[in-house]
Amino acid sequence: MIDYIYYKFYKFYNRNEGQIVGAIMAMAICGGLASVNLITVIVFLQAIKVLPIFDITKFFAIITTLFFFLLGYFVFLRKKKYIEIANRFKNETFLERQDGRTKVLLYVFASGIAFVLAAVFRYNVVHPY
Repeated sequence: MIDYIYYKFYKFYNRNEGQIVGAIMAMAICGGLASVNLITVIVFLQAIKVLPIFDITKFFAIITTLFFFLLGYFVFLRKKKYIEIANRFKNETFLERQDGRTKVLLYVFASGIAFVLAAVFRYNVVHPY
């Protein structure tokens, strides 16, 4: 699934910016989404008391994001794997493209909404009235 999400962002930026810029932008977006999702999961696990509550500092967020960017480099950019991914999905039918676009948009919006809810919840847990 992550390959397909990467592919969709790669195609979007490849159209407008060029092949390598599209590959880097798609890697950055996928890394940022993965970082946001990890932080969201940590906050929700703290909410149900599976994890102890600890400060998620800017430093933690930056290190997490850099980790996912580095991971994205090895998964997508190294040895030009983005070309292999693009070739794997380039023969999509119109309906597959529409379905894939819808799934990617739902994933991005769900990630954003979950992150905002986690931030609001965390604020209320750490700073109760």
